[in-house]
Amino acid sequence: MDVHALAENISGIFINLASEYSAILSGLFIIFAFIGFCISGSSVFALLKAGDAHRQQPVWGVIAAKMVGGVGMIDLSFWAKTWSATLWSLDDPLGIEEYSSYAAGTDYAQAAMYAALGFMVICGYVTIGSAYLKITQLGYLSPESRGNQLGSIFSRILAGSALISCMHIAKALGNSTGLST
Repeated sequence: MDVHALAENISGIFINLASEYSAILSGLFIIFAFIGFCISGSSVFALLKAGDAHRQQPVWGVIAAKMVGGVGMIDLSFWAKTWSATLWSLDDPLGIEEYSSYAAGTDYAQAAMYAALGFMVICGYVTIGSAYLKITQLGYLSPESRGNQLGSIFSRILAGSALISCMHIAKALGNSTGLST
């Protein structure tokens, strides 16, 4: 098989998939909201069980971690926008439709590049979602291992917001070096 034809077929997959990015992202938000609802609901049940006199271990840290992580997953689109706007100083880093409109361009290689960047945005949301899942585990950890977990959470939030804002960051780097993208 010709390498050029293979690259064109893979590019075609990304370009065709780019028109569905907003639907994929909406589906991810629904899935994350459902997971967050289940986690927050389990924290409410843990709060109800906290009054049990026979229970020896403190559950307040578990309840707080589950509540923060669960609510964060429910509001994932808001929090991702807030983190990206704070870290990268962007007005609207969430416009995934932008990637599909760029993918509909005339230059096939550029269209494939923008479609791949749109896929990176979706990966960024998954990365931030996994950070909020890690927040829910903080209550179960010993004080010694919480530092590693917090580092993992912050690095995922930073990496996820960078993936969400990848095209804006690429434009900023291109403008700062004098190279146009």
